[in-house]
Amino acid sequence: MKSFIQVIFLLSLFTALTTCSDQGTNPPTEQPKDPREMTWTVDTIYYPGAFQTLMSNFYAFSSKNIYVVGHSSQGFAGSLYHFNGNKWENVNYNARGILLRITGIENELWGVGYRGTEVYGVRTEYSHIVKYDGQTWQEIILDNLWGLVTLGSLQAISAENKNNIWAGGADGIVVHYNGSKWVKDSVRIPHPSRFSYGIKSIVMYQNKPFIMGTMFGGTSGEIKVYHITGSEKNWILKDSMIIKPGVNNIWKFGQEDLHVGKSGKLYSIGGDVWEYQNGQWTKIYTSQQYISGMYELREDYIFVVGHYSHLAFYDGKSWSRLTQLEAKIPGVIYYDVWTDGKEVFIVGNLTDGVPMKSIVWHGK
Repeated sequence: MKSFIQVIFLLSLFTALTTCSDQGTNPPTEQPKDPREMTWTVDTIYYPGAFQTLMSNFYAFSSKNIYVVGHSSQGFAGSLYHFNGNKWENVNYNARGILLRITGIENELWGVGYRGTEVYGVRTEYSHIVKYDGQTWQEIILDNLWGLVTLGSLQAISAENKNNIWAGGADGIVVHYNGSKWVKDSVRIPHPSRFSYGIKSIVMYQNKPFIMGTMFGGTSGEIKVYHITGSEKNWILKDSMIIKPGVNNIWKFGQEDLHVGKSGKLYSIGGDVWEYQNGQWTKIYTSQQYISGMYELREDYIFVVGHYSHLAFYDGKSWSRLTQLEAKIPGVIYYDVWTDGKEVFIVGNLTDGVPMKSIVWHGK
């Protein structure tokens, strides 16, 4: 009888343990918060004395550690701000250049842009890269890597990890850090001298850099957009399109930016929003306003932002405009958005007068 009771006890204990184990390995998934149910506040970013303080690009390590970069009429002063969970503060990054774009790798913030010199009225721009490890700013000097070759500004940066960093910019410049050194490369597209050509966006997708290049100029005012992928010294033109003013153009993809969501999907934005599916671009969102930024946390949690205060949200079933938020400050040109599912940050530029300032919406 005693042995029978022991067997029953062991079976009961085994059942209890396996049940607890199943529950422990499959915790309920926390759902992100609907932005229409959030409480929203707004901050104004303005550098004292500046004619323009126009922020446009986020990088967030967390909701309490966010950077935003943009244009300041005061040069590098007022071009980079940091949010510490309570307020936005100007960042003095102790470098000689102007930052245009930022990204992050683990605990490091990286930025690219340009630094310039002017001799007898002739201005020359050099590539500019900075890194911040949380304590110290470091400027990466690239000029000495290839002697007297003059580099233009860098306008895009993407990092898969600390040993795989890509940046691109004017005249098709590409620089790649492979863990030990920076390697210079270029993505060349033949173009007339009266046209300006450069790399506007670069992202890592399926372990390869994907590049958006643009060419514009001439008397026609047309813009050519290129999608390129590949590797060092081995670039492949995937697709291209021409946008002409005053013509009903057929847009194949966006001309503003590339975005890789947390799900791993690749998106193209600028005008509308496209998703890269099986080697083709498929339009997933259409707007009468120009779309200039997006962020995908999950396939069912996507934000897009654009001109004339355009704000939209996708919940996996349908797109919804954040009309109450749009109506509070009309006419804003929104450029970027970031979320962790609990909080949302949206940056835009005011258009109601001078000095021109930026705002950041914060929902939670």
